[in-house]
Amino acid sequence: MNTLRSSVLSVLSRGGVVLLLAPAPACRSVSAQVPCTLANSCERVTLTSPLSTSSVQLATTPPVDVGETAGPCATIPVFRNMPLAQGSPEVTTAVIIVHALERDAHQEYETMLSAAESAGAGSTTLVVAPHYQLPAGQSCGGTVDDPASTDLVWSCDGWKDGAQAIGGPGVLLDSYAVMDQLLSLVSDRSLYPNLQRLVVTGHAAGGQFTLRYAAATASPTAVGAHFLVFNPASYLYLDDARPGPTLTCAADGRCEGSFTSPYVGVSGCAGYDGYPYGAAAPFGAAALKTAAELKATLLSRSLELFVGDLDTLANSEGTDLDTGCEANAQGVDRRSRAFNFHSYLEAQQSAAPLFVIPGCPDHGACLYESSTGLARVFGQ
Repeated sequence: MNTLRSSVLSVLSRGGVVLLLAPAPACRSVSAQVPCTLANSCERVTLTSPLSTSSVQLATTPPVDVGETAGPCATIPVFRNMPLAQGSPEVTTAVIIVHALERDAHQEYETMLSAAESAGAGSTTLVVAPHYQLPAGQSCGGTVDDPASTDLVWSCDGWKDGAQAIGGPGVLLDSYAVMDQLLSLVSDRSLYPNLQRLVVTGHAAGGQFTLRYAAATASPTAVGAHFLVFNPASYLYLDDARPGPTLTCAADGRCEGSFTSPYVGVSGCAGYDGYPYGAAAPFGAAALKTAAELKATLLSRSLELFVGDLDTLANSEGTDLDTGCEANAQGVDRRSRAFNFHSYLEAQQSAAPLFVIPGCPDHGACLYESSTGLARVFGQ
């Protein structure tokens, strides 16, 4: 399994980047063009050194063809505000933001760029927004994707849960292995020698990705990263306990009452504790750890939870809320689920704080551009 996570990268454009993710030299670089969707100039930079090394070197000549029998390297589009492999001594903060269910990575990228400017950190912040795509023509309620022939693609929910890609050339990496490579690149001291703060964040489905990735990844770089989870529709519980009938929470997120183990509604929801809602029967990247290891890893992370105080639309049309019994076991809406999970973490002796952001529903820009969002993302 380790061979899946020792990979090379290739980068394309300011607005759109392509990362080569298949192990070298088992693949050959190709010149497939991926169009930029933002109004910025494009460039193509190829990296030839494995990201597992501390030195990532720019290729000054065309990539070496390892033979006609080798397949093309896998790629993933990434939006970023400076060439990733070029690096910059000006960067002190790197923010990797994961898109929501709509998979509108370009919009998340623009949101975080705006937030960095609002925080007065635009010139010192590297913003990275990967685009986890579906097979061509599919949307699953979001962007209709048109992946290049070398792009990895995932199922509707697989990308956020750390599942293996379902299409693409060569080794089909899981989505968390891709994030591992991004963390390795942006934390490379030969490229970003003055980096002080590394943030992985996302809201809604991106928040689900961030939380579960924090528990599942074994990347050494993740030890020093900050995981900021904004209003996901469900959480990763670490055992079979769930909010009990006596648990009540005030508007500020303070809860009283108890959790029950097993869940009181287990007779009507036998799979409520299965991954990704709980640590039982994990798949994809999470399957590389036991339930005890997932728990220990998550509790060791620098983790923060956020929810809008207006995020209270329960099971309503247009909210994109997970209404399955597994999610409903965690609460009736995003706000109650955030309150309950934070109370649960407190019972696990976690120091992860919960921030309730006034005036915000399930809206990424509102959350990130709030005074709390700006302060916590940029460490102010």
